[in-house]
Amino acid sequence: MRYRCVCAILLGAVIASTSALAHHGFSSVFDEKTVVTLKGKVTKVDWRNPHPYIYLNVVDEKGQIHGWSVEFSDLNKLNRVGLSRESMKPDDEITISAFAGKAGGSFGYLDTDSSLAATYARANYFARAMEVTLSTGKRIAVP
Repeated sequence: MRYRCVCAILLGAVIASTSALAHHGFSSVFDEKTVVTLKGKVTKVDWRNPHPYIYLNVVDEKGQIHGWSVEFSDLNKLNRVGLSRESMKPDDEITISAFAGKAGGSFGYLDTDSSLAATYARANYFARAMEVTLSTGKRIAVP
């Protein structure tokens, strides 16, 4: 009986820790020395834990459209600064200052967790939001 109880506790600990393994460290994914300014149209809003993602199309100086996946900090911090699911909607024109993703902007770290919306995001460049200017003109520093 004691053996089964210990096994059940260990199994529960392993299952609970798998989501922590999927999370990433900032410096392993983003380049703090490379800041990009992204001005474009929101294509999708994925507002969920542990990080919301905003997807937008950005037109470069050559007129080519590039998809970007922009990660934001956790929901509680965003709510405290006035950002919510309703702040950004598809077709809104927004500007985001962000840290660029490492490895040529790849979104590869999500490949290890198939439960995330990685399929859509992998086709895009990747960045971490620092500041967002909403379609209303309101600027918000992202914690």
